[in-house]
Amino acid sequence: MRHTLILITISLVLSNSATTAVSAQAQTTRMDLATLYDLGNLVVDTNADSVPDLVNASLILGETPSISETAAAAEISARLGFETMAMNLPIQRGISAEGILIVIGRSGLSASGLSSPGIDPTSLDTGEGSVVIRNADDRTWVLIVGGDDEGLMAAARLFSGVLPHTRTLSTAKLDAVAEDLSDALANSGVVDVEVRLTQARAIADRSGISRVVADITVNPADIDSAATAMRRLRDLEPGDENSRPEESTETSLLETDSVTTQGDDQGLQPHSPVLPWTRFGRGENYRRTRDPSSGPSRTRPSGTHLRGDRAAALKTT
Repeated sequence: MRHTLILITISLVLSNSATTAVSAQAQTTRMDLATLYDLGNLVVDTNADSVPDLVNASLILGETPSISETAAAAEISARLGFETMAMNLPIQRGISAEGILIVIGRSGLSASGLSSPGIDPTSLDTGEGSVVIRNADDRTWVLIVGGDDEGLMAAARLFSGVLPHTRTLSTAKLDAVAEDLSDALANSGVVDVEVRLTQARAIADRSGISRVVADITVNPADIDSAATAMRRLRDLEPGDENSRPEESTETSLLETDSVTTQGDDQGLQPHSPVLPWTRFGRGENYRRTRDPSSGPSRTRPSGTHLRGDRAAALKTT
């Protein structure tokens, strides 16, 4: 049996409003990596037959896109066509078009005019790419960028051939991760919460997702409870069944260096000291080790890092 591991970074985001505001936000859930292909997001149903028949997206490229950016756009367009029973050709271009804006590569990032895109391609490693969901200027943006040409293609193929799954279109879905995080928070009494998976990274020549970023929005009164819940999840030992969501029986791994919080208009601020890397597992395959070489690089943010499918290692054959 072979396991593929996913590193998940968690940032706790403070809501400046009352508790009811987070509940209202949950009722109008914003798109994330787990829901981007749900009906009503990248594809829509215009005649109420529950079948997608329109691509609700526009591609953003620079005036002179590179060969790699053009190839990435082709990969992305192919997946959009796959998801719908009908579409208008050519696919919309430019920020003036309606729908979700898909920014491709560095030239597209420049053309987008985004002042705070949420990702800097220069922070990505060689061969590393990222798909980012961003809400800005009253629009929803999907940014597909890479540290280099290979990284850009890795991100484009993640968008076109993996999401919203974890490794291929036939493997587990990402929404399982969000469900497990919500369960862990609910077990600590944090129920007014929004969990969104907003960034996924891929590495060239490796299948599937290598890293996911989860933004957890809570009310100020719940921030300590939420941080405690994430630390408890991080520190679980084998046999702690009463503290763990009763979902997965697969092997689990978890790593952490700190929990972070973020105000609406603030940068990430550490909520706890840097802690030793820890791993935990379920079932007979439990093992506890420490591998410093697997820690985040200097270009990556700190956070609570869960590894695996449903916060567990993916089970593949």
